[in-house]
Amino acid sequence: MTRTSDISTTTPLLRRGRQLEVMTLSWNVIGVIVFAYAAIAARSVALGGFGVDSVIEIGASTAVLW
Repeated sequence: MTRTSDISTTTPLLRRGRQLEVMTLSWNVIGVIVFAYAAIAARSVALGGFGVDSVIEIGASTAVLW
């Protein structure tokens, strides 16, 4: 059973959580682009691996938003 007061207090918290998750997702998307460029420019496998890690984090953020 959900009380009206519970809904009114959790809605702002859910909205804030979604905003933070969207910011995290955006940051990771930008990171993938930057790391891909840097890895190609430097011919660095380590930077490429770090970019792949960001792709995994994008998947996790997408799952949280879903």
